[in-house]
Amino acid sequence: MNYLWGKFERGDFLKEINFSLFVIAVLMSFFAFTEGITDRANLSAENNRVLLAGNEKAGTIITDQKLHVHQQVSVTNSANWYNKGTVTGF
Repeated sequence: MNYLWGKFERGDFLKEINFSLFVIAVLMSFFAFTEGITDRANLSAENNRVLLAGNEKAGTIITDQKLHVHQQVSVTNSANWYNKGTVTGF
């Protein structure tokens, strides 16, 4: 007990606590960073799935419009609209 009390009186005890808190903070930030990378990868994969689903839906809309003769012009319009990159939130 004298050993710990001596450390406490000299302030070494607080330095050790500060160092261990620093190590814990560094480890937590490292794991938070790697978790962020994982989340970003999952989000990117999810965006790819959404875009693929959007492409399929856009394809069905265009094929539906081909069935109607009076909407043939809007088929080219929707294709141009998609090429501009605005069809993404399906």
